[in-house]
Amino acid sequence: YTLPGVAGALALGRRLRRVSPQRLMIADNLVRAVFLGAIPVAWLAGVLTPPLYVALLAVSSVLHAWGNAGTYAVLADLVPDRHRLAANTLVSTLTFAATIAGPLLAGLLVTVFSSALVIGLDALSYLFLAVLVMRTPLTREGEVTSPVDRTAARGGFALLRSQPELLGLLPLTWCLNFLYGP
Repeated sequence: YTLPGVAGALALGRRLRRVSPQRLMIADNLVRAVFLGAIPVAWLAGVLTPPLYVALLAVSSVLHAWGNAGTYAVLADLVPDRHRLAANTLVSTLTFAATIAGPLLAGLLVTVFSSALVIGLDALSYLFLAVLVMRTPLTREGEVTSPVDRTAARGGFALLRSQPELLGLLPLTWCLNFLYGP
């Protein structure tokens, strides 16, 4: 799930860098809906094999890094500057809550329904999210900017260099996140 997202971020970087955040979110959610939705279809057709299952899961997450970045960029467009920290915190909190509650809910649903059908419900949730994002009017509609503000990024690196304790937290955070997945 994670590795294809990293590969997609690296491989598609040049092509997707100038795509609007809203379109990135829509593309990520549609790719997830289609490829996760193919799992119950393949299961119902009797052709779902472990290699096909893994391939469909992998392809479904190829645009994850871009969709995640698009989420925060769209949020920045929807919320006034003074509320961005609160909005980012709320989205991050809900994401972590879903990371905890989602598997619990899926586990309960799998006891009643087939796991393939539960993944189909997940696919429908991504389709629903894509439709919501499509219908969300943005204040800077049609504006395509680079998701990376190079001046701000240089300022961030200067901040890290000026505060060694922050620089020390980077490898610690990297290790935590590296070990969190497994």
